[in-house]
Amino acid sequence: PHAPDWIFPQDLRTQNGELLTSNTLHIPSEFRRLPLRMQDERATQKTNFEQQIHQVAIEQMGADVLLSDHLMVILGDLLAEPYDLRGRLLNIHPAITDREDVDCFRGDTPTAYAIAAAQSREVHTGSTFHFIDEGIDTGPAIARLKPTPVLATDQPQQLRHRNYLTKVLVALEGLEHYFDRL
Repeated sequence: PHAPDWIFPQDLRTQNGELLTSNTLHIPSEFRRLPLRMQDERATQKTNFEQQIHQVAIEQMGADVLLSDHLMVILGDLLAEPYDLRGRLLNIHPAITDREDVDCFRGDTPTAYAIAAAQSREVHTGSTFHFIDEGIDTGPAIARLKPTPVLATDQPQQLRHRNYLTKVLVALEGLEHYFDRL
């Protein structure tokens, strides 16, 4: 979290005065940069990535939960033995993930999917705070919010910016619900 373009200011502190960077990890998923044809090497590096997450976040830092913002990888090893972090892996997805919702946009490009759908019908997007499971954005939702209209003329950055506040609100609501009731 010391890169100049990190997601929050380096001097941001918790309510207790502790630097937020002391509780934040950036573990790059380098395996995703390998060509798809290098399947064995990608699999090995992905396993190493998940082991590093467990070692640093759970063992060294003692994290109770791991929160991801728009996770773009399946964390299969962390959901299986010996780790089995099921129920402790959470994600904020920048769209609705409920298959029953007409505006469900799962996967790695929900903003593009929403804009494409808005070419032919009225669309609203939002965010979902959900458990991570073995699928892609298929884990049970903890909280969701869908107030953002999608315009056929939207550019991805415009829509992401307009929808950003829903991610913050759904994360706060979801974390409160998770810790108070689950």
